Parts: sequence; C-alpha cells; structure tokens
Amino acid sequence: MKNKAFLLGIDGASWNIIKWMIDDGVLPNFKEICREGVTGTLSSTIPPMSLPAWNSIFTGTNPGKHGIPDSVARINGQNVPIINSKFRSTPTLWEYLSTNEMYCIIVNDPVSYPPLRIKGIHMTGFLTPSNSDQFIYPIELKDRIKHMKRYIPEVPENYYIMLRKNLDVALEIGLMISKTQEDIVFSLLHNFTWDIFNFTVTLTDRVLHFMWHRKKLIKKLYKHVDVFLGRVLNFCLSENADLIIVSDHGFETLKYFFYINNWLMDKGFASKELKRIIQRYRNYILKYLIQAPLFINLAKKFQIPQRLPKFSVDDIALSFGTGSIFLNNSLEEQTKKRILHRLMKELINVKHRNNSVFDGIFQREDILWGPYVNRAGDILVNFAKCYDIHTGIIGQKWFGSSKYIFEQVSRTGKHSKLGIFIGYGPNITRNRRVQYLIKTWDIAPTLLHMLGLFIPDYMDGRVLKEIFKEGSEPAIRSIKYKYRTEQERIRLRLKALSKRKII
Repeated sequence: MKNKAFLLGIDGASWNIIKWMIDDGVLPNFKEICREGVTGTLSSTIPPMSLPAWNSIFTGTNPGKHGIPDSVARINGQNVPIINSKFRSTPTLWEYLSTNEMYCIIVNDPVSYPPLRIKGIHMTGFLTPSNSDQFIYPIELKDRIKHMKRYIPEVPENYYIMLRKNLDVALEIGLMISKTQEDIVFSLLHNFTWDIFNFTVTLTDRVLHFMWHRKKLIKKLYKHVDVFLGRVLNFCLSENADLIIVSDHGFETLKYFFYINNWLMDKGFASKELKRIIQRYRNYILKYLIQAPLFINLAKKFQIPQRLPKFSVDDIALSFGTGSIFLNNSLEEQTKKRILHRLMKELINVKHRNNSVFDGIFQREDILWGPYVNRAGDILVNFAKCYDIHTGIIGQKWFGSSKYIFEQVSRTGKHSKLGIFIGYGPNITRNRRVQYLIKTWDIAPTLLHMLGLFIPDYMDGRVLKEIFKEGSEPAIRSIKYKYRTEQERIRLRLKALSKRKII
C-alpha cells in the first residue's frame, strides 16, 4: 500500500505549554499521540523565527542554502525585508514531490506567496498581502471548494491593535479565522487526491506574544487545537496515513526588550548625532509625515518592500530583523574582523540585574553554510530567558542614554529555540522519546523517505529512521540519495540567480 503523510505545523508550540495542559487533562488527543507515538524536541534556527525556521522545515536546508536567514536579508549590499517567497533559493518539499508525480495539498503556508504551481493545491497564509485574492493554485478552484468564500489567508491589518486592546475579543476573532481554515482542510481531505497534506496553525504564535500571562486563554486556544487534532487523527486512521507534528520554535516568558541599536550607539558602534539618526531613519520619518492613501495602496498592490534604516557614514554596526547585527559594508576586511571580535566580546558581557541578556552569540559562518550565508547578519544572537530584541530607538530621553533595557507591558511571550516533534501512525514506533535535538532541516528528508522517495543531495537534514516501527516498510527500506548531474547543478544555480534579479 502506498504511504501517505499528514504534516501538521503548530507555529510556536512548545512542550512547556503542552505538558502542563496534558497533566491538567485538557488535551486528550495530544495525550494519546504522545503516549502512543514518538516525541522529541525540535531545535529551531538562530534566530528562532518563523521565516527561516519554516523554510528550513519545508526545504530540508539551513538558511545559508535556502536564503532566508531572518525577516531581513542583505541583498546586493542592501538590507531588505523578506516579503515573499521569491527570496527563497532552494526548492520546497512540495516542488520536489510534484516532480515525482506525488499529489500535495498545502493550506495556510506561512512562508510562501505567491502560491507554488505544484501537482495538487497550494493555499498561502502569513506572507499573503491583505488585499490579495491570488492565494490559491490552481486559481479556478476558488469557486469549487466549500467554505472558500470565508477563507482569510492573513489576519486583518489591525489585528495586533485588537490584541493590545482586548485579548478576549482578539482570540475569538482569531479562532473564527482558524475554524474557517480548518473547515477548508476537511473539505479538501474528503474531495481531492493527496499523498501528503500540510496544514499550519499560525494563530498559536500570533496571540501568545500578548497572552502568555493569561493561562485561561492559552487553555482555550490549545483546547481548540486539540479538538481539531482529534478530527485529523480520525481521518488519518481511516486513510492509514502517518501524522507528523512540528513547530518552528517554542515560546517562553518575555519581561524585557533590549533596544540593541540604542546599545550600539551607546558603545560607539553607531552614530548618535541627530543628523546621522535622521539620515538613517529618514524613510521611517517620511512614512509618518506622508500618509497618502494612493501611495500606500500602490505599495501593497505591487508588493513594494518597506525601506529599512540605512547605514550613515559614521555607523559601524546596526541591527535589523529579530536577531541579526550587520556591519557596515564599507569597512575594510581587516577592520571588519577586528570590530567583529570586539563587538562579540562586548555583547557577551552585557548583563542586566546580574543576568546575561544573551545565551548565544555567533558569527554567521559558525552556524550557517551554503551560497547565501552573506545574506545573514555578520553576528546572529539568541536571547536569554525573559529577554528579546527591539531594533527601534524608542526608550531614550534623547538618542544618547545609557539605558537600553526596558520592561514590557503589552507583550508577555517570546520565541524560544526549542519546539516540538511528534510522530504517530501505522509506520511510527510506539512510546518512544527521541533523546537528541531534532533539526528543522531533518523534517523534509524524513517525509521523503516515509513516502518512498530518494533524498536530494542538497538537503542538509538526516532521515529520522529511528522513529519508524520495527518491520515497517520505511524502517526496512534503505535510505537512498539522488545526486545531481553537473547540468542540473547549473540549471538550479541559474534559477536561483534569476530569483535574485527579481528582488
């Protein structure tokens, strides 16, 4: 019998949430699959952020290969925000499966827009512009799928304002959006052919940033996810399909924002002269001075990227994204190395109330590899518990104060590096805990092996063969790799270069 797989993504899920709710008896379906299947801890990317992590999960490669190291990347010497999947330079799992004549259905994909032309159905999520109706491929299915008229691929633009004003109301709106997405999942499951089905729950990440301190609301959210999981389990059993559940990162308490660009100014790595700050942030200033609806609508329609603050002549280092520090490109190589060493040394010594603010400071080459390493910041950081990054310059009496760590009020949750992995199904072994950390890029090759396909040699991950039941077909079958010819390498390289021209 042909193997089938359901990949369920739960954005931001972590064991510190799931375990205490299982113990409280509110997650019966999670309890069953954790007891009867395989569980493990998934180690996210650095920084532990949705864009690099989900792309690693869906491509089987580290960010140095797929080209999306953070929410910001350095392209042709410019720092630009990641706004769509044209920045991605490695084929997704879905594209590879399609070339092997396997049917894929992808719903609420948080890292792809526009939708991929795959063998099957692709519905985009997080990166979809709020005013776009081009979120599905094939487009003609929009009128054939039940509940499609109610599908919302991205939360309303004012959703984060709602979260700050009234958490209870915002959660209800989010659950309504998720319910519509879930209804479409089952309409597709029942009415279309598939070899692999992927659905990603993104509400879990959206709201936990603001309601980490509200246990009742977290329980309500995860009870909803558990009910949906029960429906998925029943369908997988009827189809004899294996279920894999992953998160892109975990969640934990946030108490303080570290205003990293304030710190860089205070330490002499960035200019704090008023004229330099205005020069650096002039695009942000213009954004608030010129609020012409025509320009805003055109920018949305044509996906014009938001401009980030630029380096001024006196700036040595600035931070963009969620954990990336970039050095000024104009620096000479030897000067850059010297500054890099000094900057990392100073970062290691940053303390707040005798606590370390960082639990990891890395040169990009130490944790990334591949042709797109240079898109990442020169230094990548992971924050210690209770601390997170803020790249603005808010919080100073003027632009030169020694205070750069501020207590949080509205945001109470932040990403952590440790996510979840769960396997359950006819080919999955029972009652096993994987003791080592699973990498984000291990998921794609494991799914390919599960479906009986060769693993492309460009993938960085390993097949988690120990999760399979003894005597099952994936456990017996040897892992096989597909090695590219020189012509294929050239073709893929040209394709990647053409994408670079687009962005």
